[in-house]
Amino acid sequence: CSDRNGIRMAIGDGNRAFAEEMAQRLARVFGHAPILYQQRETAGELKLVNRVAALVWQHVFGFAGAESHTKRIPDLVFNVSDELRLAFLRGYLLGDGTASSGRLSFATASYDLARGTIEMYTLFGVVASLT
Repeated sequence: CSDRNGIRMAIGDGNRAFAEEMAQRLARVFGHAPILYQQRETAGELKLVNRVAALVWQHVFGFAGAESHTKRIPDLVFNVSDELRLAFLRGYLLGDGTASSGRLSFATASYDLARGTIEMYTLFGVVASLT
């Protein structure tokens, strides 16, 4: 997310089926429909270019100035219902996670994001580890 380029989400083969759902939800929250740009056969980008939406995204969720190694789960996520926390974990799994052999795995460069994810799963009674 940036002031100039708005909110951008990479859309790959693994989450292409959710692009329409993400677009509808962005439109509902921000009142502006994002555009899906198809960059290659296997990748695209969902983009909402709107300065107000970008500022809200950055400041309400605490993403202002965030880089890959400084990302964290927004405090807001820890203070909502279990249903909304599960929705967050679903979205995070679809974006940066994998599921195989009965296990979930996430990859991140951010220690704080990894620790927050573990804490989030602990709220649901799941024992998680960090490698």
